[in-house]
Amino acid sequence: MSQDTQDIDTQDIDTQDIDTQDIIKIQNLQSIILSQNNYEDNKQYKIKNQSHKSPQLKQNKSQQSKSLNDLISILENKYKDNEYITSRLYHHIETLLPTTLETEYKIQQQREERKRQLSDKRDEFVERFLHTHRYFYCHHSELFIHYDGKHFNGYSEDEILHKIHLLIVSEQSLMVWKHKIKNNIMKQVREKSLFTAIPESETIQFVINSIYPSIFQSRNNAKYFLTIVGECIKNDKCSINDNETKKNIYITSPNMKIMLDELAEQLDIYFGLSYPFHNIKYKYYDHDYSLCRLIPFPKKQFSVPYNVSKYIFDFLCVSTHYLSRYGSSDHFLTQCGETELLEYSHFMCKNTPDKIVDMFIDTTIKKCVSANINTKNILFIWKKFLEERNVPNIILHGPLKKILREKISYNIETDMFMDITSVHLPIVSQFIHFWDTYITEDENELEIEVDELLRLFRKMTTKQTKTSVAAAESKMNDSLMIELIKHFYPDIEILEDKYIMNIRCSLWDKRGEVKHSLDRFRVKECGETNFILDSPDVCIIPLYLNTLSHNVKSPSHCIKSLYDAYEFYCNSNNGNECLVSKRYFEKMARELIGEYLDDDGVISNIYF
Repeated sequence: MSQDTQDIDTQDIDTQDIDTQDIIKIQNLQSIILSQNNYEDNKQYKIKNQSHKSPQLKQNKSQQSKSLNDLISILENKYKDNEYITSRLYHHIETLLPTTLETEYKIQQQREERKRQLSDKRDEFVERFLHTHRYFYCHHSELFIHYDGKHFNGYSEDEILHKIHLLIVSEQSLMVWKHKIKNNIMKQVREKSLFTAIPESETIQFVINSIYPSIFQSRNNAKYFLTIVGECIKNDKCSINDNETKKNIYITSPNMKIMLDELAEQLDIYFGLSYPFHNIKYKYYDHDYSLCRLIPFPKKQFSVPYNVSKYIFDFLCVSTHYLSRYGSSDHFLTQCGETELLEYSHFMCKNTPDKIVDMFIDTTIKKCVSANINTKNILFIWKKFLEERNVPNIILHGPLKKILREKISYNIETDMFMDITSVHLPIVSQFIHFWDTYITEDENELEIEVDELLRLFRKMTTKQTKTSVAAAESKMNDSLMIELIKHFYPDIEILEDKYIMNIRCSLWDKRGEVKHSLDRFRVKECGETNFILDSPDVCIIPLYLNTLSHNVKSPSHCIKSLYDAYEFYCNSNNGNECLVSKRYFEKMARELIGEYLDDDGVISNIYF
């Protein structure tokens, strides 16, 4: 056999061997893949029994495994006649692919780990920011509110975003997520309501001190009012017991209206709450006594404290905080431990109109044969009974008269309650007698002050017995006198609870006293001769001729004013208990000698 033939045969043998070996390798590779698929199938079976992944996800993975087998089969069939490519296919699958996949897997794990770390850092940043920067949002007014630990103040969105940006810049690793972080923070801020905020103790004390003692007489009174405001804001249904669903009715004085109107206006502007205080009433309108609660109130009118208006968010936040803390205003009363406040607030729900009228009769009315009290007087005594307890009018006059007529003998013809008297009646009768005897309405009279009228009343009572004088001295005061005037003489105008307008008292001619003093002042300043020639009121000259100084200053060389005239009046009223006020003196002087006065109250020399 030739050498060429032998080489060919050898080559054929080698080719046959290679082909056979490759086929065996490919078959082994398919076995490996099949085993891997079986492993994956077993793993998927376990996952199916142990997890709750969606069926669609499992189906996708199964399809991927089949696709991988199909891909190997396609490549095998495609290059089955090319032993080199077939060997390279095996080499890539057996050697290069595992290494490549391992590298890719590590890269993937590193990326996921970095992403997880950045995500954790991002979440930590957001949480830390929201904890250290307390922002809230008003959806109605689109206003952001910032709490610095002491006060809540309005804030703009740009200010918040700028603060976030500065903090992100300081942590460069978060720059890639800065927009996502900003959006996440702003989203969470917009979900935070002011009414869910928990104020610090400093803020709570600040709010309480802004209304105590300027409005309320005790700290618990102030807290009770704050809880009621929070109750109205959140519109919680308050009840006497846990099963009741009806709202409480709160009754207070009209003096509180200015405060509640201010709060209602701010709530409407910032939160879109249209007057949430519908269950707070300034008068009793035949409400169910079991639902009625009394709110403590100041006896005199007041203006809204400056700190309440300026820090309105503080006030509202503390109010809703107290409601969240105590649950309801009734629960606050039971927990505060102040029995007096509890009894006061529950005065109506623990009594009935009949019981309250019985209390009124027992404490203010006494039996006295042949003594009578008319309806107007007994209504005044009823009013005093309520005022002594700082309770608003809680029984309408119609039902009150009906109950009184059932309990006290009544003469319908004379409108008199028979055979009774009252501890308040003597002073009332004295004042009515004083007014009807000595007071007349006079449009030409400017005013008389309450304390002046009080002195005149006491002066009048000195002419009576010592007992009556003592009673008058101890019971009559300026506030009682104002109440008597408003009740019995409602047409009389009283300004600032101090000035009674257009009335004249015959015990004291205020107008004449001022005129007389001006004439005497003129005599003193101008001298005897000039005054005799110029003054029309020559009857007073003899009284002062002997008192004039021989060294009279020339009017052209001295300046005199109303202040000098009033000072002369005060110094020359020796021992007089009643002196007109500087306000009244100057008003009357401008009316009498106004043509001789300038805007500064300086008296012209022509007057002298």
